[in-house]
Amino acid sequence: MSKDDLKGLIKKLSDAQKRNSLPPVPAMAYTLILGMDLPAAQALKAAGVMLPFCMILTAVGLTYIIHRGVAQTFAETPGEPSDAKLQRILMLPRKLDVQLALNGLATGSMFILGPTVYYGRSLWGLPLVGVLGYVLLMLMMFIRQGIDFDNILRPYALREFHQHPELKVRNSGVYWTRQSWYLPYAFSLFILCAIVELGLVISRKYRDGAEELLKALPNSTDVHDLVQMHLSQLGQSVALPLFLMGGFVLAIAAWSAWSIAQQQKRGAEAVQDAIEGLASGKPKLPDWVASDEIGDLAQATAAVFEQLKTLSLSLNRSANQLGLSAEELGASSASQNAVITAQAAALQETQVTAQEIKQTSLVASQKAEGILNQMQRAESISQTGEQAVEQSLASLTEIRAEVMEMANRIRALEEKARQIGNITTTVKDLADQSNMLALNAAIEAVRAGESGRGFGVVAREIRSLADQSIKSTHHVREILHDISAHILSTVTLTEQGSAKVERSLDQIRSFGDNMRQVAGIVRENTTSVRQISAAVSQQNAGINQIFQAVNELSRMMEETVSRLHSTQDATSVLRKVATEVSGFTVGFGWKQPQSALEAERPGKPDAPA
Repeated sequence: MSKDDLKGLIKKLSDAQKRNSLPPVPAMAYTLILGMDLPAAQALKAAGVMLPFCMILTAVGLTYIIHRGVAQTFAETPGEPSDAKLQRILMLPRKLDVQLALNGLATGSMFILGPTVYYGRSLWGLPLVGVLGYVLLMLMMFIRQGIDFDNILRPYALREFHQHPELKVRNSGVYWTRQSWYLPYAFSLFILCAIVELGLVISRKYRDGAEELLKALPNSTDVHDLVQMHLSQLGQSVALPLFLMGGFVLAIAAWSAWSIAQQQKRGAEAVQDAIEGLASGKPKLPDWVASDEIGDLAQATAAVFEQLKTLSLSLNRSANQLGLSAEELGASSASQNAVITAQAAALQETQVTAQEIKQTSLVASQKAEGILNQMQRAESISQTGEQAVEQSLASLTEIRAEVMEMANRIRALEEKARQIGNITTTVKDLADQSNMLALNAAIEAVRAGESGRGFGVVAREIRSLADQSIKSTHHVREILHDISAHILSTVTLTEQGSAKVERSLDQIRSFGDNMRQVAGIVRENTTSVRQISAAVSQQNAGINQIFQAVNELSRMMEETVSRLHSTQDATSVLRKVATEVSGFTVGFGWKQPQSALEAERPGKPDAPA
């Protein structure tokens, strides 16, 4: 609250206190004067002296108490509970009453006891009864004053209450008014105030009459007549004060009781209006908050409203979601109807296709068996070919060994021919030498003449033989040359044949490896074909099951179509119910929160419809 608001509130409370304190002023002044237990002249003099001082003290105390109470009540305390401020507001009227009563007790006691002590009168008896009567009158005045304080502070309490309607404000003590003890207290206060005030008047008048009687007794000759006269005068003097004080107390009591009844009536009507608003579809929080039982009823009603509001908003959201779901369900049902119709047609085609696949699978199973038999024959043939390749490889290896042996022998023959050629060379050298020797021998024979003629003949013959040897050696050399050439050609052919045999071995080895790979592949293919055959058999069994499942699925599809029609009927009913529920919740005037923050704070009240 701003300072101006606080000042305005303080002024309203002060005005209410002054307004309620004016009616009982005569009775309270009369009670104070009676309580002084002084003669009339002294009492009036003392009242004239004490009245300004007590008025100033009362005014200062009143101002301080109201200022301090309001400041403490509306002070903002960080971290305090949500209901703390509302509790302070509800306790403030009673708190002000008690503190003002204590202030009045202090000033009233000073007003009565000060002059009593000053004039040397006893403090016991009438002064104490006078203070008691003054306090009781003030407390009776505070009943009406407290109601005014409640009415002044109620808008501020309602503002806090409507901000936190979910709170249950509870407290106890003398500041927390409960009708369970406040009504007996008020009734007892009325009776006690009447007894004390009437007793004070009677006691004071009786004592004054007794003093006058005692003064008149020495001068009187007829005591009985004097006593009767004084009793008659006492009765006349007491009748009017008793009537006035009794009437005043009765009027204050009746006024206070009527105020209490009106206060309870307004509280009950506020709660009734809230309940009737709920019944009529225009709910609003009760315009009432108090610390008594009717305040508890208002809090309970507000809590019920909040629960109903939360339930209604939740129901509204659910109805909206239900309506949307019904719309989506209707659209989904229509879409599903089309999809299921298409699926039914597809299932029929699938059934026909499954029958065809079943026939195809049976043919594939038979073909797989035939392929398996052919692969087994291919495996047997590949094993036979692998054995033949092994035999050919062994034979070629033997041939290569024989060719190598032949080549070695031909190389040995070439070596022998080379040796023979060397021998022929030696023979030719010998023939050449023989020819030279024969020539020398012929020359020597010629020189020797007739004696050397025989030796010449021999020399000629030897020369002839040497020439024949040279010719034969030459001829042998040519033959050996031809043999060597043929041997070299044979060696070359043998080496080429050996290389071809080696290449053939390599090819046969490669062919053998390929044949072994082919045999392995054939074995693997045979295994795969066996697996394929088993898989085809299983596939055939699976296709039979699929065919049965398709038939079952077709039957279930017919049932689904039937249920889908039932779902569409239920969707129509659901849409109708959602519309009715949404209309019911909207009729209460509670609006759906427009943001996630408002949805998370259901306790915060919306503006009443």
